[in-house]
Amino acid sequence: MARATTYKEGYSKYNYSSNAYAYELAPKRYDYQEEEKRRERAEKARIKEEQERRQAAAHKFKLTVAVILVFFGCFAMMASYASVMQQRMVVNSLKDELAYIKNENISLQADISESVDLEYIKGEAIYRLGMTEPQPYQVVYIDIPKQSYNVQYASAEIVEDKGFTFEALLNLFNR
Repeated sequence: MARATTYKEGYSKYNYSSNAYAYELAPKRYDYQEEEKRRERAEKARIKEEQERRQAAAHKFKLTVAVILVFFGCFAMMASYASVMQQRMVVNSLKDELAYIKNENISLQADISESVDLEYIKGEAIYRLGMTEPQPYQVVYIDIPKQSYNVQYASAEIVEDKGFTFEALLNLFNR
């Protein structure tokens, strides 16, 4: 039988036996390139993991900011609706008060017109104040044209001074 030997790296003797070299028993060569590749892969994996972690953190931050903005937007919208509703309530109460005052004015005007007695006023004027009816020669009739001076200017528009505007400047140049 051939003897079993272990061969080391660099063994160059011819093998005269039928036994194969025991490569698995031989110490392995230290591969620096393989170690460098393994380190590079580990570094790339670490960098990729760090980037994914940063992206996840950025995504969480963006999501949190978006939720906060939506919350404050909803809060602002609710506050504006509440303000509008409060103003509507005030307007409705003022409208009710205005309607009540108008009704009261109408009833007071009706009371005044009912209490006005022309015969009583005529009697007071004649007996208490000593007034008399005008004599026919004291009555003067005048003709009023259909469009009188007073009526013309009573219906004229009131022009408000709005200050200096571009239209006022154009009117100035057109004159």
